[in-house]
Amino acid sequence: MSALSRLQLRADETILLVIATKTRQDEGTFLGEVLEQEPAFAQEWKCFGKSRAVLRVHRKDALETSAALLQTLAEDVGIDARVALPGAHALTLAVALAQAEESYAAGRCFYPNQPIYRYEDLVLERLLLCLPTDAAKVFVQQSLGDLAHGLNPDLQATLQTFFREDLSLTEAAKQLYLHRNSISYRLEKVRQASGRDVRHFQDAVLVYLGLLLSERVRHQGAF
Repeated sequence: MSALSRLQLRADETILLVIATKTRQDEGTFLGEVLEQEPAFAQEWKCFGKSRAVLRVHRKDALETSAALLQTLAEDVGIDARVALPGAHALTLAVALAQAEESYAAGRCFYPNQPIYRYEDLVLERLLLCLPTDAAKVFVQQSLGDLAHGLNPDLQATLQTFFREDLSLTEAAKQLYLHRNSISYRLEKVRQASGRDVRHFQDAVLVYLGLLLSERVRHQGAF
């Protein structure tokens, strides 16, 4: 990537780091072959091996282009891929590539099923990825207690929604089509298992971080 990384980006440009994660066994398609057939996807692109490509695109079109490319890869040639984006202020390809790699590493670790990873959306996750694995394991145990090795789907959905709705029982209940008392009951089960009452901010922070780090630990096979 050295020659590409020396190039400058215009103020209205950014890059997409496209990484193929899985292909059909009977497909031998390189990303470059797809890009050659779809010139509208980017002003400039370069492939590195079979599974990685970097595309220069207009910044304002980055998300739309990412979604269109992923759909084409999946539907036309059977390639499952992820797209990682750098930060908004990366003006050289060297910086943009480094940031896109960070986005991919954090996104793939914490949110493996999401298709697009944006640098600005992963500030906390990028920080947590720097934590030593042993320290992460200790934090997960201390913050989650008996929940450290996993939650049942109901508790997981409840916590995710409760955190997303800023610790609002009412809003979480609306999103899950449940009564407030049902949410309270599930959160009490979390308290009993973890020793943390997520209705209080400090405990909510600890459990939220613990859940993120548990994903990282599982991703690395440390449990």
